Amino acid sequence: TKNGSLWKASKQALNFKVTTPPIKKSDGSFAVFDTEKANLFKNHLFNVFQPHQDIPPANLNTVLSYRDIPLPPSLPVKHFSPSAIKFAIQKHTLRKSPGFDLITAEVAKCLPKRAIVLLIYLTPYSDCRTSRSYGSSPKLYFSQNLTSPLIW
Repeated sequence: TKNGSLWKASKQALNFKVTTPPIKKSDGSFAVFDTEKANLFKNHLFNVFQPHQDIPPANLNTVLSYRDIPLPPSLPVKHFSPSAIKFAIQKHTLRKSPGFDLITAEVAKCLPKRAIVLLIYLTPYSDCRTSRSYGSSPKLYFSQNLTSPLIW
């Protein structure tokens, strides 16, 4: 149309905002604004999530003491080499479904050695990175620039 009424109507339809209805407070009034609603929810959640009264203080102290203990050290990560990755790829069947990266078994079996080495560099602790490429210290790897070319 000449006066742009269709344009205005479609623009208003696309800019439609969903409004939340007001919430009734305990005193009978309504919380209309977002800050009032947030305070009402805060008070409700504070009243709902209270500790049980049946818990003896001795049990509570035991739980709190276990909560503050640091985690035990975990076992070291098992290192692996490019040949181990190649063996694992060759071991799987061709009918294996692709993973989250959408690499099928056929594509994985055709990966060149360079691509397998790059896969190893994406993993945190591999044998290739810690012993052959950067010496015995993994700290050297983390100080290297990841965009630098790999030398094999």
